[in-house]
Amino acid sequence: MEEDLGLEELARECGANRFQLSRAFRAAYGLPPHAYLVQLRLAAARGRLARGETPANVAAAVGFADQSHLGRWFRRAYGLTPAAYRAMCTNVPDVERAPVEDERRQRRPPCPSCSRPRFPSSSAKTSPSGRS
Repeated sequence: MEEDLGLEELARECGANRFQLSRAFRAAYGLPPHAYLVQLRLAAARGRLARGETPANVAAAVGFADQSHLGRWFRRAYGLTPAAYRAMCTNVPDVERAPVEDERRQRRPPCPSCSRPRFPSSSAKTSPSGRS
């Protein structure tokens, strides 16, 4: 799973050409060889993320090129990011971003009208009344 074997190499090992191998593989497993490999990697990634490993480490361990490559396939397959899945399974927040938000809250004085912490204008959201 971690190695990126080519279809030519697999076909040589099976004693067939790549087209025969692809047809036989699809008939047996319902997916082409590469799609099957991606599904194996995603299943392994889900298990590791559920145990609390970081998406970057998971991507490297299961054979994706990098974290963004894992993220694209993961979102396509499951509809959420690897970090969101990890947080959902383990209740572990994204530890790399949490301290920055805490520092931001400590540096800015609370809003005088509602006593909630102020955030920079780039991340400000509008309130239900339509004012920010």
